[in-house]
Amino acid sequence: MACGACAVVAGLVVLFITLYFWPLVLAVSVWLDHGVAAARLEATGVLGRLSIQLRLAPERSVVAELNVLHLATLRRSMTNGPPGSGKASGLGLNGRAALDWLADRLRVEEVSIFARLGLGDAAWTAQAYGLLWAAVAAAWTWLRVRLDVTRPPRIDVSADFRGCGAAFHAVLRTRVAQGDAVVALARAWFQRRPAAHNVSQ
Repeated sequence: MACGACAVVAGLVVLFITLYFWPLVLAVSVWLDHGVAAARLEATGVLGRLSIQLRLAPERSVVAELNVLHLATLRRSMTNGPPGSGKASGLGLNGRAALDWLADRLRVEEVSIFARLGLGDAAWTAQAYGLLWAAVAAAWTWLRVRLDVTRPPRIDVSADFRGCGAAFHAVLRTRVAQGDAVVALARAWFQRRPAAHNVSQ
């Protein structure tokens, strides 16, 4: 009997460790091209995959997909923003506490930036091209100092001195232990900001 109980406890400990350290892959992509502005957030873990795509132009829409246990997929789409978004009270979660916890545990696996810029005037395009490179360099420096980056970035920034238009596409893919993500969510909850009506009282 004692050996059976020890085996059960050992199995539970192994299961807990496996679930805690199983990687959670988070990917964020943003793109702007031909009048389309959109962003996509994707989280993949042992329980499945959650994908949320937000489109800002030419019309606002939200598409959410939940793949449960990598078997069944649930899809929900909303146009012109989610219902009741104008009066959303929010949960007051402390995002700063969660980000501070994750910053030391996140591992950046992919950073890619593609940008093409043309303002119709060569001089203005050259100035904007220089500013764009400065912004990309500053963002990459901050990311490399703040997070654990395992691979060099893929950056392709070009200027179109004859045309007029802009295109932008960026991808950030990170990996973190599922347990650390749960702890970060718990910290955001327990250190959440008080509601507005409580502060006024």
